Amino acid sequence: MNDISALLYRGRPQWVTDELLAGLVSESQALRPQAQVGERQFYRRGGDAAAAVAFSAELRGLVEQHVKPAAPTHFCDYLYYDREGDGIDPHVDTEEFPLNVLMMLVHEGEERSSNLVLFPSGGPETATPVPLRPGELVLFRANEIIHARSRLAAGERVHLLTFGFRRAAA
Repeated sequence: MNDISALLYRGRPQWVTDELLAGLVSESQALRPQAQVGERQFYRRGGDAAAAVAFSAELRGLVEQHVKPAAPTHFCDYLYYDREGDGIDPHVDTEEFPLNVLMMLVHEGEERSSNLVLFPSGGPETATPVPLRPGELVLFRANEIIHARSRLAAGERVHLLTFGFRRAAA
């Protein structure tokens, strides 16, 4: 399940059913026209379906298996990578978003070369691709680990849902 040491969790929890995934994909597609453009991505605050997952006991329980106590940060966004060359350069997230849960919703295309990339020791020589299938998610310390999204190939499309967590006051 967790073959990359920088990850706190990697897998598809039982509560991520096909029905839940289909509902999130449907909502993300409905909200896509309202997405704002970033440098090489589009993003949109999650709707009701995404918020229900963000504040669910199931997601919080998964996070708290690895970091206790935890609380959602109210960051819950759909991320859209639709164009050749879309991606995110290596970065760390802010203290407002220290724990990141990324859920793969859609990964289409003949090549499917774009991945989450972690740099556990910081340098480019430690670049570790983390391929995900739809419904799978990862949890990692986004304010400590350099991470990126490798660039999309022609005809490739990736849609993700990201949830932010932080340590809660004990």
